[in-house]
Amino acid sequence: LHYTCVLHPLVRARAQGMVELMVDAAQPLLRSWEAKAAAAQAGVAEVDVDDDIRSFSFDVISRACFGGDYSRGREIFRRLRALSGLMSETSVIFTIPSLRHLPTEKNRRIWRLTHEIRSLILQLASERRRAGAAPAPDFLGSIIDSSRGQPCADDFVVDNCKNIYFAGHETSAVTATWCLML
Repeated sequence: LHYTCVLHPLVRARAQGMVELMVDAAQPLLRSWEAKAAAAQAGVAEVDVDDDIRSFSFDVISRACFGGDYSRGREIFRRLRALSGLMSETSVIFTIPSLRHLPTEKNRRIWRLTHEIRSLILQLASERRRAGAAPAPDFLGSIIDSSRGQPCADDFVVDNCKNIYFAGHETSAVTATWCLML
C-alpha cells in the first residue's frame, strides 16, 4: 500500500524546522563519537551509547520546547531529572501518604527542586510575554499562547513543560537507542 500525505505549508515548515533542530542537536554528539574513534587505538572506541542518546534526547526536547533558550531549558530538564530520581527512590515507609509533608532532608530537596523548576519556567515565560511579539515557533511559545485567559495560566505553562519532559525524554532516548542498535 502507498499512502500520500499532503501537509499544510505551515505544518511542513514546522516539521522541517524540527528536522533541522534534531540535526543541530546531533552534530556535537557525532563529533564526540568521531573524536573518540580517532583517539582510540586502531580507530575502534567504546562508546556509552545509552548515556549519549539520553543527552541527545534531552537536547532535542530542550530545543523543541524552548527554541533559542534551549540551554536554559536544558537546565530546567536537569532539575526535572534530579526530581524524578528523588521521587522514584524507594522508601521504607512509602505507604504512608502524609509523609511527603514532613520536613525530611529528601522532602526539602524535592521542594527546593520543584520551586527552582517552577521559577525557571515562569522566568522564561515571563520574558517571552514581555517581549510581546507573536508566539515563538516552539513548545513554550505555543503553551504561552494557549494559556491566555486561563485562570491559572502559570500552572498551565509549568505543568505542560513538565509533561513534555516526562512524556518525551525516556521514550525518545529508548527509541533512538533501539534504532542505532538495529
